[in-house]
Formats: sequence, structure tokens, C-alpha cells
Amino acid sequence: MEGGLEPAGDIEEYQPRVVGEIPSDMKGVLYRNGAGRVRVGEHKYGHWFDGDGYITRMELDGKLNRATFTGRYVRTERFNAQSSVSDDAGFQLRGAWTQRAGGVPQNLGRNPTNPGNTATIDWNGRLLALCEGGPPMDIDPKTLHTVGEYAIKGLNKGAFFSAHPQVDTFRSRADDKIMFNHGLVLGYPMKLRVYKVQESQGVVGTTDISLEELAFIHDFASTEDFLVFILHPYVCPIS
Repeated sequence: MEGGLEPAGDIEEYQPRVVGEIPSDMKGVLYRNGAGRVRVGEHKYGHWFDGDGYITRMELDGKLNRATFTGRYVRTERFNAQSSVSDDAGFQLRGAWTQRAGGVPQNLGRNPTNPGNTATIDWNGRLLALCEGGPPMDIDPKTLHTVGEYAIKGLNKGAFFSAHPQVDTFRSRADDKIMFNHGLVLGYPMKLRVYKVQESQGVVGTTDISLEELAFIHDFASTEDFLVFILHPYVCPIS
């Protein structure tokens, strides 16, 4: 065991010892995504939101009283760049709160890179690792090996795409799910773009909501007929 927030390591599939009994009718897989490391060597990320994405997979089979566990880093562009150098070389790409090694000349005009560290969703038979800082990452749902960036048809490259979509359970089919999501559109006035996405077709609808001030919208709720966004009073004034 490591201390709190210490870097994790990849864990190949194994069967941990089960203490007691798993309920016999329990069968399924639980995925979790979060920051697997908040430092590289002695270099700490500026915020743990910049930590490299790490997905765990726990499969439970109650009839066999068996658990199977796997853990693996999301191989984003940033993770791969960092893995190509020694730990004392400093950060190779910029994060949202973390500067790239080399000072101002190496960071000016460079966008933060995607850590793929926030959430997961089952989509089109794939496991997607989500983060507001970049496009979804395509993950093999069994081995957790990273396939690469996942392109959603109709979603512009570089568009903000929240890590907390909502699956439309009222209209989705088992073989063709529908989800709603949102992303900030930079400019004046600021806009919140709402997406309707279908597995078989990609983005099938959008609508923009003008924002008087820049509010950080983390999540939203969905009902059968409405999507509910809460614009909290804490804003970054742009007027």
C-alpha cells in the first residue's frame, strides 16, 4: 500500500481474495476514473485536477463468489510524452494548472492538455474516459488499454465536452443510446452549447444558451422532458 495521493502503478488483471460472500445475484463491472498520480518524481502538478487519469475495473460474479480487478493509466498525449523522459526532466506538456518545463517561452500560446481523469461512460461498445480538458479517450473495456482519442461525429475538434453527460433513459434503445452533454463556447457573449448525441449517428442536435457572466457549470440534471442547468452565483465577470 502507498500513502494518500501517491502515484499508482498499472495493475494487470488478477483475482483478489474475497472475504465473506458476494450476493449470488450480483454480476457486473464497476469502472472508476480519477487522478492516478499528482506528481512525477519530485515534480508536483499545480492541482490534482491535472493528475493523470487512472481507470480501475472491478468485475463481480456472485455465483462464483469471484472478484476480478484491473487498474491502468489512460495513455493520453501528455502521459505518453511524460513517459518518454526521466522523472527529473520536468513536465513535458502544459496542464490547466501546471506549467510546462522551460518557463514562459514553452507555455505562451499553448493550450492545456487532456489528462482524461474525470469519468467514464459505456458508449458504442467502448469505454470512454472523459475530461472537460479534451476529447473522450477510447479505452478497451476489458483490458483497459488505451486505443486513442474517440471521435464523435459532428463534434468539432477542440470543442469543450463535459465529463458528466446524461444518458436519455426514456428514449435510448439497448443497441442505440442517446446522451445529452454540454460544453462552454468561448467568446462574447459566452455560450453554453448543449449537445444531443446518438450512438449510431453522433451529434444529432445542438442549442446554445447565452451566459451573461462566465459560470463554471459542472453538471446538470435530466428529466423525461427537460434538461436542468443550475447557474450558481459564483462567476468570473466578463462585463
